[in-house]
Amino acid sequence: MQNAAAAALTEIAARVMSPDARALLRQLPAELARRAPLWRQRVRLVAPAVTAPLRIAVAGYADLETHVSDLLQIKEAAGQYPPLAAPDRPADLALFSDWPLPGSLRVPVMLRTLVSLPGTLEATLAGLEPELRRRLRRLAERGSIEQVTDAASAARIHRDLMEPFARSRHEGRASIIPEAELMRIARDHYLGVLRISGHEVAAQTGSPYVRNGNRTWCALRFGYPSHIFGNPKALADANSLNAYYALKLAIDGGYQVLDFGTSIAAPMGGLLQFKRRRGGELSTFGCPPPVWFRPPRGAQDRFFWRWPLFSSGRGGLVLHVGAPASVTDDALLARLKLLAFAGLGAVRLHAGRALSRSVLEAALRLFTSDGGAAHGRGSARRIEVCDSAIAS
Repeated sequence: MQNAAAAALTEIAARVMSPDARALLRQLPAELARRAPLWRQRVRLVAPAVTAPLRIAVAGYADLETHVSDLLQIKEAAGQYPPLAAPDRPADLALFSDWPLPGSLRVPVMLRTLVSLPGTLEATLAGLEPELRRRLRRLAERGSIEQVTDAASAARIHRDLMEPFARSRHEGRASIIPEAELMRIARDHYLGVLRISGHEVAAQTGSPYVRNGNRTWCALRFGYPSHIFGNPKALADANSLNAYYALKLAIDGGYQVLDFGTSIAAPMGGLLQFKRRRGGELSTFGCPPPVWFRPPRGAQDRFFWRWPLFSSGRGGLVLHVGAPASVTDDALLARLKLLAFAGLGAVRLHAGRALSRSVLEAALRLFTSDGGAAHGRGSARRIEVCDSAIAS
């Protein structure tokens, strides 16, 4: 009776609530439980030996330190978060917090990447950088994918590919798909095993959903055997082929969007860069709640050059990039090309010097893609400059 009632409520929610609202509702119990014990909050410095001469602090629960390590791509280690003594110049202290602060930004800890599908595989590949396109075609000539539906094979894939790879990437923080859940996905949705030249190199899972009227195929999880993820070149090939087949499955199935899943919202992070190069557009849909960040008042150009970050608000996602006086125009534009994500509301340049009109025009051209990220171009509605006059 209880299961039937729960199923009925789930069906009603699916009809009257948007996918975004349902995603927020699913996150609410865990977030409330996390924030309930107020006495567990603490204030710590972030890896001072790594971040010097800048000083960064966290004020909140212990898992905030993990989020900050991920966002700043700092490897966690014992003793990296010493207690914060009263700062000599609090205005120059960068501060991450679980709670809103005056002058703070809402910084997402995870972002989703969505790829709009024009209808054919060739049309989608045409939007990729030429070298990546050639590499994918070479791999596809040697590759194959086969759907797996039987329980015994699903259990083996869980044991030999999915679980070991997740543990190798995230160690104690690994989110492991339970074996029973993988079997359910294989039965009800999709579990596939990939081979290169006949040798098993990877697996992937996928399932569909509808959002904003678009049929979307979600690449849920990738997995690899230890001899692949222990070899960087072999992993790069297998990962590229896995993403290629996820794209092909979505297109062959008549879907309008491929959901590449969530990634740590570090603009220079490897996984987000991997998805950008495959035409992804950023979204906060179904992502965990953001954290709050107050930039250092006197060193924003240096901070955001070293650690570009996203922030979110009513105007959409904003990419924050620093332009210190010591950085040349060419270096700034090269950095922006690497950060040419699609789906941005704005790119905000925190400049420690005047930026010429030619630099701003070149920056704007990097964000004029009319689709997803393509050929080193993203999309943003505007370029903003902070603390800088436009030189003639």
